[in-house]
Amino acid sequence: VASKWSDWGAKGLYGGDLFTTSMIMAQVYIEYLVSLALPYSLLPYYAYGSPSPLQGGLLTLGLAFLIGFTVYFRKEFPDFFFFIAWFFIALIPVSNLVPGATIRADRFLYIPSMIFALWLAQVIVTGLEGIRRLHPNLRQIMPALIILSYGYISADYVRDWLNPLILWERSLRRYPNHPVVLHEIGAIWDKLGDKNRALDYYRRTMQSHLCYGVTYNNAGVIYYERKSYAEAQDLFRKAIECEPKIIQAYVNLGLTYLTLGKEKDALAYIEKAMALDPELRKNAKLIALMDRLRRDLGER
Repeated sequence: VASKWSDWGAKGLYGGDLFTTSMIMAQVYIEYLVSLALPYSLLPYYAYGSPSPLQGGLLTLGLAFLIGFTVYFRKEFPDFFFFIAWFFIALIPVSNLVPGATIRADRFLYIPSMIFALWLAQVIVTGLEGIRRLHPNLRQIMPALIILSYGYISADYVRDWLNPLILWERSLRRYPNHPVVLHEIGAIWDKLGDKNRALDYYRRTMQSHLCYGVTYNNAGVIYYERKSYAEAQDLFRKAIECEPKIIQAYVNLGLTYLTLGKEKDALAYIEKAMALDPELRKNAKLIALMDRLRRDLGER
């Protein structure tokens, strides 16, 4: 827990400060509410820039008005008050007002969607009661029907998750040339064995403003497998420059130096990797390699 908290603190708040992050989260909350009613634009990744003072102010005031209206008229609309209260209570832990890694994720709506289904069923039943006499069991049947409809939508999205390329390409349509999305698509093609397509997406990621160490490392592995060791070496070094704690890049750079016959450099980078991640000391192959390099270099 302490390690994770340290990582979160190092990353800082999503918007850079509490005020900006609060305005971004106002937009996220409004989008969450819209997604409950229209759950057809769900994506595996969301990105948000700092809103303008006008945009952020309007979104924050709109959300504040909704909360104030709900609290003020809680006696007249107790079901709606319960839904809104439960919506915010369920989402407080993922509000990013404490530094977190994820600004928005549709999985956070599981619990709010259940309460929304109950509230929507109540609204529909109450509305129909004013028109005609209803079957006495409808109050139990209507929530079940709504929840089942949400279940059907969820099952449909599960089928998409079985082919994540579909979801990430959908994200790319919303965020053209976004480095995280480009990297993820590249990683999928990499896993599928299409290294040329993977490199194409990795290169597009590298051309962005984001220095994404994992992208450089993954591209370096492809070049290493193709025996293009000079290119692999440069990419692994760039990965470390971007993210000094990317352990695998240290190991990969060490192995590249070893292939190039630079045993001293190879040993140095593998030792750095082990210093950063003591768990590597359990890797018998790496330990054996280090012992062999030390013997070859005449170290004790």
